[in-house]
Formats: sequence, C-alpha cells, structure tokens
Amino acid sequence: MKIVNLKLKSELYSDKIHYIIIAIILLAISLYIYFIIFILIIYLIFIFKRKLLNKGLIIFLFIFVIYFLLNYYLLNISALTIRGNVLINEVKENYFTFYYKGSLYMSYTKIDLKPGDIINIVALKQEFLSPSYLGDFNTLTFLKGKNIKNIYDIEEYNYLNYLITFKRLRYLIEEFYKDKISSEYYELFCCLTLGDNIILDSSSYAKLNILHVLALSGFHLILIYNFLFKLFFKITKRYNFSINLVLILLLFYTLLCGGTPSLFRALIFLILQKMNKRYDLLFTKLDLYSLTFLILLIKPLTIYNIGFIFSQLASFIILYLNDFNKSKNKFIKEIKNGFIFLLVSLPFTSNLTNNLSIFSLVSFLFANIITTIFIPICFIFLIIPNLSYFLEFLIIGFNNQISTFSSVFLIKFPYMNNYFKIIYYSILILLFINISKGKKTFKINIILILFYLIYLPSGYYSINEVTFLDCGQGDSTFIKAKDKCYLIDCYNSYDYLVKRGIYKLDAIFISHSDSDHLGDLEEIIENIDVKIVYYSVNDIKTKEILVGKNVMHKAIKYQDVINLGGSEIKVLSKYKYDNTNDNSLILQIELANLSYLFVGDITSVAELNILDNLEEIDVLKVAHHGSDTSSSLEFLAKTKPKYAIISAGFLNKYGFPNENVVNNLEKYAKVYLTYECGNISFKNEVVKTYKNVV
Repeated sequence: MKIVNLKLKSELYSDKIHYIIIAIILLAISLYIYFIIFILIIYLIFIFKRKLLNKGLIIFLFIFVIYFLLNYYLLNISALTIRGNVLINEVKENYFTFYYKGSLYMSYTKIDLKPGDIINIVALKQEFLSPSYLGDFNTLTFLKGKNIKNIYDIEEYNYLNYLITFKRLRYLIEEFYKDKISSEYYELFCCLTLGDNIILDSSSYAKLNILHVLALSGFHLILIYNFLFKLFFKITKRYNFSINLVLILLLFYTLLCGGTPSLFRALIFLILQKMNKRYDLLFTKLDLYSLTFLILLIKPLTIYNIGFIFSQLASFIILYLNDFNKSKNKFIKEIKNGFIFLLVSLPFTSNLTNNLSIFSLVSFLFANIITTIFIPICFIFLIIPNLSYFLEFLIIGFNNQISTFSSVFLIKFPYMNNYFKIIYYSILILLFINISKGKKTFKINIILILFYLIYLPSGYYSINEVTFLDCGQGDSTFIKAKDKCYLIDCYNSYDYLVKRGIYKLDAIFISHSDSDHLGDLEEIIENIDVKIVYYSVNDIKTKEILVGKNVMHKAIKYQDVINLGGSEIKVLSKYKYDNTNDNSLILQIELANLSYLFVGDITSVAELNILDNLEEIDVLKVAHHGSDTSSSLEFLAKTKPKYAIISAGFLNKYGFPNENVVNNLEKYAKVYLTYECGNISFKNEVVKTYKNVV
C-alpha cells in the first residue's frame, strides 16, 4: 500500500517540476537584467493558463519566490562591527571564511589560521567596490553565489580552541600527504581526490574546455560507488544494505571534499535514482534533474555560483546527449558530444580566459586521459602515496601537452555579457529543438553566424572614444580613433583590454617610469600585438625596460606630433628636470570635437613652465591623482577645463585626491573620480560612467 501511495504521489508531479526550475532561473536572471521580469510574467501566465502546475506546486513556487527574494535582498545586511567567537570555515590563498552566529562571512586579513579554529575577534565591515567595467570581478555576485553575508577586516583576534570539522579533516589529510606525494602530482592529487583546486593553475584546462573535468563530480562518485558497492555486496550479500552503506559513505566524502555544488548534485541525483528504482516511481530523468536542482537551492543564491552553473550545464548535457547525437561511429560521436558541450558552455568558459584553443573541439581526448588514467591513479595514491614518485613522468608529460595544445591556434573572445548570453542560449535552444525534431536548421545557422559576426568585433567598433580606466592607484587611458587603438599609461589595464577583445594596439604612450603608470606594460607586450611604444626623451628607465623587448619603441620630445587615426597628439613636455614626475610626457589630443590634456604626474613647477603653450581644453586628466603638488590656480585659469578626471584608488594611503585641489577644479570643471565612477568614457562628445554616477 505504501508503494502505491508513492506511485500516486509521483504521478501528481511527474513531468512538471522543470516548469518551476525555468521560473526560478528567469527570476534569478531578472534581478540582474530587469526586462526579463516581463518574460517571467508572460511565462507564469502561460503555465497557469495551461494548468501545467497543480495546486501543490503553485504553493511551493510562491513560497520559494518569497524565500529567494528575502535571501537576495537581506544576505549582505549585517552589523558594522563583529565582536565575539567565530569558527574558521575555510582558508584560501587570499582570503578565509568564518561562521558567526550561524552566518558565513569572509575576510582578506592575513592571519595564520586553519579550518576549524575558534577565535575571538573584533572585526569591522569592509566596503567593497562594484565592477568598474564589463567583465570586471563582481564581488557582490561572488558573495551571493557563495552565500557569504559580508566582508570584514579583522582588527584583533585571540586564538581559543579548535573543532574537528570536515574542512579541518580535509586540511589534515592534505598536510599528511604533502610530504608523501610527489610535488609534481600533489596539486592534481588534491584536486581530483579532495576537491581542493585553489592551487591548481587551471587556465590551460579552461582554454581546452576541460576545466569541468577537474571538479569532483558524478564520475568520481560513480567510480567510488561501483567499487564500494561490489565490495560490500560481495561481503554482506545484502543488496539494499550495501547501497545504503555506500550512499552514507559518499555523503561523508562529499562533506569532506567541501560540499561543492558539483559533488552534492551528483550525490543527490544518485540517491534519487536509487529511490526511483527501489520504489518503482514514475519520475523521468528530467524530473530527477529538476528535483536535484531544487534541493541544491536550499541555499537559493547558490544559483549564482559559477561552480553550480557549470555543474548544472554539464549534467543536463550528459542527460540528453543521446537525443542530439545519434552517430554510430564512436569517434565521430565523441567529437560531436564535445562540440555540443562546447556550444552550451561557451559563454561561461570563454569568459574565464577570453580565448579557447581550437583543440577544444577534441577536448574529449584530454578529458578521457584524466578520467580513465589520472583519477584512478590519484585514488590509488591514497593507499600507496610513494607510487607517485615512480609515475612523475606521466603528469609532467601530460601537463606539457596541455600547455602546448592550449597555447596554439587560439580563438579570441571578448567578454560575453548577460544580454549576449540570453540571445545566445535562446538561439541555441531553438537550434537543438529543430535538431531533435529532425528539421533542417539552415535558417537557424544563418542567424547564429550573423549574430556571431555582429558580436565578435564589438571591441573594434569604429567610434571615437577616450576611456579613463578605474585601475586603482595608478593611471591608464584607452583611446580609440576610428579603427586605431591606443593606451596612455597601462597600470592594471591588461584585463580590461582582454575583456574588451582588444588584441592589437597601434601605440602605447608611457608618461613616465613610475610603476603606477608602467604597470602592465610587459604583460601587454607579451600577449597583445603592440605596434610601437612612445616615451619621453628624458625617460631613461622606460627605455632600459624596452631594450631587448620584441616591440618597436621611440623617445619623443617637445613639439613632436604623432598621427592618431586622423587626429593628432602634440607633445608639450618642454624641459628636463631632476625628478621623474616633472619629466612626464605632456600630451594634447584633439579628438571628435574635444580637446584632451594628459599631464602625467607633473608638479606646479612644470605646469608653470608650459603655460605659454597651453590653451583652453575640454578634458583634463588631472596630474598626480589629484595631489596638492599639482593643478595650480594659474594652470587651471589658463586651461579652464570643462571636465576633470582624477584617477585614484579607493581609500588610498596617500589621501588622494586632495580636497583643496578638488575644490579648485570644481570652479571650472565637472570632476569625476575613477573609484566613484568606474571607467569614465567620452564617446564622441558624450561622457558616460560605468557606475552611472551623476
């Protein structure tokens, strides 16, 4: 009778749960892209009119939406100060997390701690900045995805005691094996057996689209499950007992490995599969997938976790690969499977490194080596760690191959924003629907190609633009004049260029050799096609850095004129001084009916010496981050800027910009600070700030 009831209950919900999942996904997206709320409303009206959800599921959906919104809007509300005992949850290379009164918090404070430590702290809530440009690290989304309530600076702490937590056990296991496993294998061992990949360089794996293979997932659990089940069943001869015992051990293993979304997803799906079979329920594989999805959202903001997203994408593809790929040739089938996975994961995988190797089309070859050779070997190392020293040649050779194949024939991608992802997945879903129905997809393919051609060169649109980068306590300005791209200084600018899809620069101008202006110069030269680097004739240090580099470079001087995509850059630096700041290049640029003046870090001494060469300007790049050594009243009276841009880091130790300097600038100009505004762009004659500060 009990089994019959379960059957009847499952019939009520069979082939319906995924409608809730779609609603939840639309809700999560709509909180970042507001127009999606209209799509969500239309979708809800559709499922209610079609009566696709019964009363129980409607009530559940309503309750979950309230629960989700409360978590979304209340997660980061917390006290200014934390005083009391906390439990250290996890310690990473650059931060650690801790529990306080049941909530999870994070700190960047450098202190020597281990998971499970109990300490008494005084901590102050830390302010964090929102992204400064498209593709910049989003701290708030990161916190939400990890269900971390806020970030705190630890002012003082006292060690009290420790608890044996699962995270501490993992730490102790890693420390135990650290001296017993070959150093060549240790990183991969920690990654594939304990789920700790913080120390693993994953960029090469990402370029080959096999990063997901490094995450503990269903393959690992099935491998362990099959081995242990056969072992226990052979010993006990009790089928259900063996299954239950193995599932309990897998739960322990999942918690020991950090309870990652990918591992919990695999465990929950496995448990639901066994229940579905044992009780002869009617749930389809889509139902089981959807139930797993819902259970994982007991912490609803996990939906923003990149690991959760990858895991759900990968598992969904695996469930339905056979529906889209019916090739009989095994090799061809593997290639098609790899291509399907590449298509589905492309917007996320390409954003990790902004390029993919052409060899990602045969990524299954590398993935199979990891799953069939290295995963079993790493589990063997748990028992015979010394064996790793005899097998070093395997991992050395494999890593060399990964590095080689991931660095050749790269396809460059600009950062794919949320709007692109929505359109991309809409087209992809339509494409898959047509394939599954056996329809010709010529029109869909044309749409995909056109969309790709429109989007891909987005970083190279022929528009006149000057963008002052929010690069922290330094200087960097990106300029586009027609189809030419330039940089003036390059502190913390490489990531912006890559996210923008800029892999060619016609020139870089280095104002002077201080590190907060040189910044990423060498990294840019190594990875981006730079035609020439200009620097002041008085800048000996920058010249020495460039000698021997694979790039043209040239010293420029007073009255030199450089063509800038139909416009001109005039050099106004007039004299030689005994300090690097006053020896900065002074550049005047006319672009799209606006005049710009870049003055590096010059002081009022150099300003006064060029007054005769100055005229009124539209945009002033304020000298020396708004220091009181510059921006003299005489200089401002002569230039009369309409806009003044100050590049400075948030809460920098120098106190930049100086309050008096800002007050003087405001007599003439609208003042913009990079740490308040994010990137500040002048496109033709319109000024736009990334953070929309007015």
